[in-house]
Parts: sequence; structure tokens; C-alpha cells
Amino acid sequence: MTFSDQLKQKAEPILQEIYQHPFVKGIEDGTLPKEAIKFYVQQDFLYLNAFVKIYAQAITKSTTREDMDFFQEQIHFTLHSETIAHQNLCQVAHLSLDQLKDGALAPTTFMYQQHMLEQGRDGTMLDILAGLIPCPWTYWEIGKHIMNRTPSLEGHPFRDWIEFYGKYGSEDMTFAEELFRRLDEKAQGATKNELNHAEKVFLKSCELEWRFWEMSFYQEDWKFNSLIKIH
Repeated sequence: MTFSDQLKQKAEPILQEIYQHPFVKGIEDGTLPKEAIKFYVQQDFLYLNAFVKIYAQAITKSTTREDMDFFQEQIHFTLHSETIAHQNLCQVAHLSLDQLKDGALAPTTFMYQQHMLEQGRDGTMLDILAGLIPCPWTYWEIGKHIMNRTPSLEGHPFRDWIEFYGKYGSEDMTFAEELFRRLDEKAQGATKNELNHAEKVFLKSCELEWRFWEMSFYQEDWKFNSLIKIH
């Protein structure tokens, strides 16, 4: 069993909870409330800013031009293609994407950003990949899950979002599969302690993915938010 297979097996309970989360179910059945959409899009835009930064950190720790080129492509994808999914949500909720790009980080978004950026700052390439992968992997799995459960997406309000993440890559290999392949390459030369640490990083990111849906559905905020606004 590969290292990535072990990680996916351990994260399966979290993935199952994500499938059943009311936010994800709301996407599946097309009933997601407008306020949840608004909160999610704003926070996801802010979260992805950190995603771009950790790709940049990965470039500084890359030892081959092939790796550098791969992460550079992901920066471009995140900055320019990820908005397709955001636009679909905004269209359904009659919101302006441009107006949702400014705001303060909610607690879970802040925690998730710090977790990822810590791997980029202090971790190895194995840690960086372990921290990054749960986001594209769980979204890919959500997209596939909904597509498998929905005979036809014709007329579905969130069709673009579902298909965007359900395919999420080329016909030969999805983005998540490519990241897992790279993770397994780095794992081959890692010590047991390094693998254990990477596993903890991966599972923490998986739980933070679940928390992101939770935060968005219930519009989590700082308890004393008039005093705390993190940008």
C-alpha cells in the first residue's frame, strides 16, 4: 500500500462526514442558502490567497525545474480558473463576486491558512504536499460523489461547480492524483518520523476542510469580532 493510500484510508471517516455536511448536501440538492454561499465565497477567496503563497514556497524548496514548473502552473490555475466555481455560486445567489473579495478572515480560515503556511515556512516538501492535498482531493471526491448520485445535472443550479470539481484535471490524471503521485515520490526517501509528521499534517488539513464547510454554513465569526478583524 502506498503512503497516499494509507492517508486516504485514515481520512475516510472525515470524507464521509464531509459528504453528509449540510453545506455539501445543499450543493447536491440545489438548496444551499444565500447567506451560506456569500460567507463561503468570501472566505474561500481569502483562503486561496494563502494557497497561492504556499505554492510559491514550494517553488523555493523545489530541486528540479519540472517541480518549479508544476507549482507555477498551479499558481496560475488558482488565480484564474478557480473563480469558475465561485462565479457559479454567486450567479445562483445573485451576488457580485467582486464585492466579496474584501473582508476579514473568520477563525477557521485564519487557522487553516496558518497551518498551511507553517508547512511552507518550516516543513519539507513532503509536509507542504501533505498540507496542500486535502483541499483539491476532498473537492474532487465531493464532485465525483454528487455526479455519481445525480443521474442528470441538466438544469441543476450548481452544475458548473459540481462538474468543475468532479473532473478537476486532465483526462489522463486529475490534479489530486498528480499531487498524490508526487507525495509518494517524496515519501520513498523519508524516515518513519517524517512520515508520521506528514500524516498528522494531512489529517489536520482534512479536518480543517470539514471545519471550513461548518464555518461557512453557520457563518462562524469571532466571538468578540468588533475587536478582532484579521486580514
